[in-house]
Amino acid sequence: MNILAIGAHPDDIEILCAGTLARYAEQGHTIFMAVFTRGDMGDLVIPPAKLAAIRRAETEASAAVLGAQLLWGDVTDELVFPNEAQRRLMIDLLRQGDPDVIFTHSPNDYHPDHRYVSQLVFDSYFQKGLPHLPGQQQPACRFGQAMVYYLDNLGGIEFPPTEYVISPRP
Repeated sequence: MNILAIGAHPDDIEILCAGTLARYAEQGHTIFMAVFTRGDMGDLVIPPAKLAAIRRAETEASAAVLGAQLLWGDVTDELVFPNEAQRRLMIDLLRQGDPDVIFTHSPNDYHPDHRYVSQLVFDSYFQKGLPHLPGQQQPACRFGQAMVYYLDNLGGIEFPPTEYVISPRP
């Protein structure tokens, strides 16, 4: 299976579902980590270009540990919106991962970038299989149904889990 985790920022995937991705990788599934923004606005001191380079390198290292393919959205941090350009980007990310299982942010997450990434995934999933959409960079992929799982909101605010991943005891 193709497993695709889509996070708004570098570190979202690692914090919220890296253990689950590792379990899928151990089972031989293909893992994709899609990071929608470059994470360049999250520090009060480090300039955006330098911060983006640091966070990209950290994410590349995380993907390497998991054996995951990294998909990079490169949107400016804090400027995620459910508009046409970003929907096209999300469709292309989904086409690259061609997922059977998707992990992404919950639609009621506290952070607007998280909520909008969630909305873009939901709005774009159907369109990944449509071959005649204008302006797409990636060819249409399988038209099918993936299982979509929402990641916990930090602090679990209004997040009723329906599935649990339990680590095996060492």
